[in-house]
Amino acid sequence: MNFFLNKGLGHGNSGVEHAQFYRQQAFSDLHQPVKLVYSDLLPKLHEHMREWHLAESDVINLYDYLMAADPEKYLEEGLTESEQESYDQTVLSDFSKTNRVVIEQATSGYIIRRMKEKVFNEKKQLYIVSDAQVVLTSGKRRLSWSYRLVDETREMTAIFLENFQGKDYYFQNFYQLLAFFMDNLQEHFGPARYFFDRGLDYDEYLVANRKQHQHDQLVAVVHANHRLANIGNRIVFNQFYQYLANHISAYDAVVVATRHQQVALQSDLGLLGYDVSEKAKVHAVPVGFVKQVRDGAKSSVDSDRTLRLVTASRLHQEKHIDQIILAVAALRRAGVQADLTIYGSGQEKKALEQLIQEQGLEQNVHLAGLSQNLATDLETFDLYVSASYSEGFGLTYLEALSQRLPIISYANEYGAQELVSDGYNGYLAPFSVDDNQIPESVDALVSAIIKAESQLEQLSQGAGLTAQGYLKEAVTKSWQKLLEDLHEN
Repeated sequence: MNFFLNKGLGHGNSGVEHAQFYRQQAFSDLHQPVKLVYSDLLPKLHEHMREWHLAESDVINLYDYLMAADPEKYLEEGLTESEQESYDQTVLSDFSKTNRVVIEQATSGYIIRRMKEKVFNEKKQLYIVSDAQVVLTSGKRRLSWSYRLVDETREMTAIFLENFQGKDYYFQNFYQLLAFFMDNLQEHFGPARYFFDRGLDYDEYLVANRKQHQHDQLVAVVHANHRLANIGNRIVFNQFYQYLANHISAYDAVVVATRHQQVALQSDLGLLGYDVSEKAKVHAVPVGFVKQVRDGAKSSVDSDRTLRLVTASRLHQEKHIDQIILAVAALRRAGVQADLTIYGSGQEKKALEQLIQEQGLEQNVHLAGLSQNLATDLETFDLYVSASYSEGFGLTYLEALSQRLPIISYANEYGAQELVSDGYNGYLAPFSVDDNQIPESVDALVSAIIKAESQLEQLSQGAGLTAQGYLKEAVTKSWQKLLEDLHEN
């Protein structure tokens, strides 16, 4: 069995979840069994599974397993339709209109009761309402826990699982609960491959218990820039990958999405003192693929036609979509008739709406919401634009290339530098992470867009040729090669 380990699944997912979906399809073609494993409490899980076309037998959730009427059957088949419910929520508030009790009907069939507490936060100088105690119930099954504050972080404690396969269990913290869950997975499925996509708790448990899991294979998947900074001769790793860097010997393989990052990570491991055998564990496998490439290049933009720009990502600060909006404003001031469509959802939506109004772009910039079929939605546009400072790969770049859209992007590591070649399939714009330099970065993005507009047909040809190298068959073969190497080792 191949376990893809993650924390959660929702309506608007990140590149990590989409990378898992692509890998799942590739493994299916290779007749490799896969289970997507989630460790978060997900009240709307089955609603989101249907949204992303995941079968019940594709997914294992820690809490669904612990609350299932037949846990062993659940591991194989998931929940039946009759065991699932529609999501519902009831909120009880006190006289100050503070939520005190939240009762949820989870789509997995059990009831979640959250008792809230209101505590003044000295650092933020405001009252924060959060869970004090959580109780899950389904028939005679009951799972409950409280929270404690550790270094300003809320952690689960005093976890009590009642009537699970006829026994009661007590866990001091979430780590012990996860260990119980992972031990049961191992007992049920036997030796397996574990792909670490998100959730450091998985790494810490399986690495610490490597002897118990000596017949399992551990594969770390790096989804972002592994470096945070270079201070003198010292490399500061991204917090999500520092543990990997410290324990590389415990893993059987490390997967990055680009050759650029493979070279960089191998070099960084060398600087940390690791030998050739450890550096050889780093493999480059694209995290996504395209099923087909559009026929025919894009035509040049006539002087009387509006330039149609598009971007797609989570609406999150780290994507810097505001800088693309500023670029559109600058283009129009320069006499370039350009419109922008933004696909995605997230917490920055209101801030982006406000910026659009401030720039007077209500008729020119459109927030189109989440796309469920991005390749099709991209067909009518001219250029794909990204202002992200860092991309482990850039799945949306690849989708755009498959529609022969040239890419205009900040020259981020590692996705943009891997997928985009100046003058061939787009242009890379220099940028600074210093907020004081945003105007200069936006100007560079504007210049790249103007340059690309004048070469649209030529760049479109290059975009299609680039996408040809990422067809599903080619990427699936890369995964097959990795699995063969793991088998030999």
